[in-house]
Amino acid sequence: MHRDISRVKRGFYLRYNPIFLFFVYYRFLCRKKFLREIDHFIPISSYMKNLLLEEGIPDERITIVPNPLELEKFLNLRIEHHSPTRILYLGAYEEFKGPQVLLDALSKLNLEFEANFYGSGSLREKLKRKIKTLNLSNIHIHDEVKYSKIEKIYQESDIVVFPSLVPEAFGRIAIESMAAGKPVIASRIGGIIDIIEDGRNLSFT
Repeated sequence: MHRDISRVKRGFYLRYNPIFLFFVYYRFLCRKKFLREIDHFIPISSYMKNLLLEEGIPDERITIVPNPLELEKFLNLRIEHHSPTRILYLGAYEEFKGPQVLLDALSKLNLEFEANFYGSGSLREKLKRKIKTLNLSNIHIHDEVKYSKIEKIYQESDIVVFPSLVPEAFGRIAIESMAAGKPVIASRIGGIIDIIEDGRNLSFT
């Protein structure tokens, strides 16, 4: 888990309550004991491996094995180019996933494009209100789609944006997009770094 997600940033009760602090410390000790009892670790990215190394796990007890993905259905997609360019966001409508960052960037983009967001989450209505307020008729908020229909979504897009604000353990959407022949603009954090080369197969933000 990313450190910023679990950090208590405000609230006198939580930060200084001795029972709460004891609970946190107890959980920390249990985690350290649990890690020592495991013979070998198989993280899915170098980011996850580095977290284990920070916990004192020896390198020889760690082997990176990326998540398996069924890429055949994406590799066989017909490459299409659209006018105007179609931009795709695929993920949760939550702050840590970064859809609001992408929307802010798109609102300042002085180019012809169409953007489609697919997902669900607490930011959905906020994103829709901002689109309406700014009169961004070329940006559309959609419901989450079934995974069986995801290849069609990729095929109907030209660029995929992966704007996560916290390190992801893996980069499934980025890999699927690449397999579908789509360039990806991604955050330079987490497991996504394992599968990209800036300026060659993907772009970093």
